[in-house]
Amino acid sequence: MPNSHRVGLLALGALLATMLAAVECGLATTSSREDTYSQIMTNCPSNCTCLLSNQSTLHVDCNDKPSPRFDSELSAFWETFPTALSLLTELTISHSPLVNLQDTGACALVSLRKLNLTVNPNLATLGRLGCFSMLETLWAETNYRLTAIDNDTFAELMKLKIIHLRHNSITSIHPETFLRVPATDIDLEENELYSLDIWPLFLLTGETKSISFQSNLISKFTNIQNLSMTELTPSGTLDLTYNQIRYMSDIERGWGFVQEQGILALFQKETFLSGSGSESASM
Repeated sequence: MPNSHRVGLLALGALLATMLAAVECGLATTSSREDTYSQIMTNCPSNCTCLLSNQSTLHVDCNDKPSPRFDSELSAFWETFPTALSLLTELTISHSPLVNLQDTGACALVSLRKLNLTVNPNLATLGRLGCFSMLETLWAETNYRLTAIDNDTFAELMKLKIIHLRHNSITSIHPETFLRVPATDIDLEENELYSLDIWPLFLLTGETKSISFQSNLISKFTNIQNLSMTELTPSGTLDLTYNQIRYMSDIERGWGFVQEQGILALFQKETFLSGSGSESASM
């Protein structure tokens, strides 16, 4: 056989071997993924379902069924799949007996970018979420035992842009809570806040932001830290509609504006400062 033919056959054989190895690798990867998915379904906390999508999105739903050992079972769940779950970018836990996410060892989810903790009736605190350093979006809505946001809840979350805490029972927010995050969309609608410190104005300075306190009970304004209003020019929207505000002068006094500044002159026209219903608060 001529050398050229022999070389050609050897090259063809090498190519076929490479293709076969690739096919076997692909089958092994597919099998591994299916096996991981099956194990995740099997090891899900009792009375709950765990749905994994695209190897990056996990939804744990307990359909409001009782599960007294849910937190400990969820902790064991993270430990069972450390490699697979470390790749998660989105996590939703809903209709569950979750009490505190940090107590379940969830900080192992180092790649998490979106966290949804909506409708968890036992969730009384968000804890300190700083271990999720990649987090960009937080939804924690309709958790009726969630009544306060602590000072260090969002500490170290330098990528957090969206915070939706609508329809909880929040009555107090530490004045420094949001000052250390770059959030551009904060939704605190339909809570039970009766007092509002001056911090929203400092978030509105610089990059345009949207902050909403619509449908709370706000009537009192404070400046606990005595923050200076010098040369402050807010941009974006601060929505205070459907609260208990009666007079704009209440805001001026509470937030420490001098009369010459005037609350209306400070805000751009797109900033909403309405009182109860759709009528503007009086001066």
